[in-house]
Amino acid sequence: MTTQDIEQLFRTHYTTMYRLALTILYDDDESKDAVSEVFVHLLEKEYKEAPPLSYLLAAVRNQCLNMIEHHQVHERIIRLLSEEACLPTPTDIEHRLMDELLDYNRRHLTPLTRQIFKMRYLDEMKVMDIASQLGISRQSVHAHLRQAIEGIRKYYDKK
Repeated sequence: MTTQDIEQLFRTHYTTMYRLALTILYDDDESKDAVSEVFVHLLEKEYKEAPPLSYLLAAVRNQCLNMIEHHQVHERIIRLLSEEACLPTPTDIEHRLMDELLDYNRRHLTPLTRQIFKMRYLDEMKVMDIASQLGISRQSVHAHLRQAIEGIRKYYDKK
């Protein structure tokens, strides 16, 4: 499948795919991001022929569900941080865990990935705003966030 084929799919099905994403996510920017991710995936994979609309819609739905899951993780992190702020003083165990997370971030994440993670989850910036501020694509921002979250999950799953 050539780039022109993908462009044709984009022109033909973008509106339908976007409406589905908007129905699931209720957010214009995030819906555009979800559809963009599907087309990025199409560009990265080698398909012999153009996938049907049903495949594209399923891919959008799955991308939206992944984004919702990431939002839920973000909300849990914020809730945990808020709850910790109400605690009188951190214990030695909490200090050790925080030190481990900071050490993990320093050793395993690139400076750009650390910065994007901080901007998205601590500063609560939108993906589009992060991309604009750093001069990179939204897809790159998503890739860095995915890398950071997967790394942290794997790190803590081992513990």
